[in-house]
Amino acid sequence: ILTDAQGRVVVSRRLVDLGMVTLIGIDVTNRNLIDRGLPMMDAFWHRIFGKRGMLMDRNASGGTSVFANREVRSFDGDIGASISSSGSAGAALLMGFAVFGIYWALAGPVGYALFNKMGIKKHTWMLFVAAIGLFTLIGWGGVSILRPRQASVQQVAFLDAVDGSVYQRVRSYASVFVPGYSDAGVRVGSPAEEEYTEFHPAATYWSEHYNSLLASAAFPDARPYSISARDPDRMRFPARATEKRFRFDWMGERRWSMPRPVTDDGSPGIIRLDGSGSPVGHLVHDLPGALRDVVILVVKDQRFIGTQTGLPVVSNYDAYRFAGSRAWAPGERIDLSTLAGSDAQKQRNASTYFDDLISRASALTPGFGGGRPTGSTNDRLIASAFVSQLEPPKQGDRAETLAGVRRYTHGLDLGRWLTQPCIIVLGVVETPGGSDATDPLPIYMQRGGNWSELDWSGKTVVRWVYPLEPNPPKWNLTTNPSTGN
Repeated sequence: ILTDAQGRVVVSRRLVDLGMVTLIGIDVTNRNLIDRGLPMMDAFWHRIFGKRGMLMDRNASGGTSVFANREVRSFDGDIGASISSSGSAGAALLMGFAVFGIYWALAGPVGYALFNKMGIKKHTWMLFVAAIGLFTLIGWGGVSILRPRQASVQQVAFLDAVDGSVYQRVRSYASVFVPGYSDAGVRVGSPAEEEYTEFHPAATYWSEHYNSLLASAAFPDARPYSISARDPDRMRFPARATEKRFRFDWMGERRWSMPRPVTDDGSPGIIRLDGSGSPVGHLVHDLPGALRDVVILVVKDQRFIGTQTGLPVVSNYDAYRFAGSRAWAPGERIDLSTLAGSDAQKQRNASTYFDDLISRASALTPGFGGGRPTGSTNDRLIASAFVSQLEPPKQGDRAETLAGVRRYTHGLDLGRWLTQPCIIVLGVVETPGGSDATDPLPIYMQRGGNWSELDWSGKTVVRWVYPLEPNPPKWNLTTNPSTGN
């Protein structure tokens, strides 16, 4: 990751499946370093952790924050609306109003006018009684037909995978619908895998905060329910023929086929960077659906040592998106060498992708202040992986008006990958209900019997990383004529 001016290793890293083990070859507790404020955050630690930002000089600002009045924008505030099923009853409600309108007209003025014209006005009470019976049958029959009878889950899932690893990691924000009135159980992970594993899946209740004007209208359920510390992968809860929201965290052997490098004839291949830092190779995927709103990041190397990295991004990179926002279909082979050509359009300036990221975020309270975001829900879910790379505000610059935050996706940042050469592919797979696609994580429900896997739908944010050959940053050893240093 880092070397000294003579090329000796200072920081090294080994990838372990989806994780990393990093070895720092200096004693960071050395008193000589500490007294000098070393190692510096922006010049050293950012190059290891992939962060961005400068320490605030509180003496310059009088000890108070100069950023208190910025408008807060969120990258993951759409999750609650994306998994809500409140709109699914809209058609049934409209039908109910229509049926009631017909009943009122037939049993009231229309029926009375008709019987009066026929000269049997005295028998309108019979029409009224008959209308009551008929529309009662229509109402109960319609409810019985339209009422959901099968448990299902609607979710927004973040799927992480690294090329060469047999494991995948998924975090899901899910809305689980349970028909009927009874206690139910939900779990993440297959019931057949009861034996001890090195992974620890977890299920917990999740709630959207301060983002909905209807939050106070949530279904009342005062009964408490607990989560066992012995079995954090499951929980039981009271079901009231409505939805419950959960957060599921799971890791295990891959369930989805991720992008992979191939040769011209379709056999396994490799990806490399040419002399100019452009990617060379082909990619194909067999995901259960088209990959939409794709962003491909090509991380070449770190900026040369000698430049502080607190304000700019720590790495030299290019960012690409497909022209016309077209989707990447399963089985379609992508030639990475043409990303900047006619088949795909380069960002306005590929090295400013993160500086423009804040424009995609949305206001915390929709409709109250702030301009409209430039991106879609998918754009924001993808961008939530790089909140650590937002351009930091400049101290003393009161023209800074926006602050980008994440509210629910902490721990899912991919900034650490910007410290080494790699290819990062991000996109969203949208899966409708009733699809035969495999859920990216196993979610099961129990209602008085055995565990059964749930029918699912929703968005899956795919985040795939292809590590490249190491290329530690070079040192800038030119001297400053004014100081001789």
